[in-house]
Amino acid sequence: MSNSVAPIPVDELLHRIRSEYLEMPGLRLTRPQAQRLWGLDERTCSRLLESLAEAKFLRRTDDGNYARLFDGAIGIRATWAERS
Repeated sequence: MSNSVAPIPVDELLHRIRSEYLEMPGLRLTRPQAQRLWGLDERTCSRLLESLAEAKFLRRTDDGNYARLFDGAIGIRATWAERS
């Protein structure tokens, strides 16, 4: 019997990462921190974070952290403005 584990689909990983950032306003992680938190290899983690940055959900700061593009009050105001 094999002890291999089926890979998690990319959409599920993206959902997990988005959920973590939405549940913890102000979350800022370096790629190595994100890699450890979600148990990902370096290549997969980099691709997922860059994908979320390209989608304008995350941004990469000058010090190498990944943070939500709009977080806290800024994100709330943007949501309210869209409803008007």
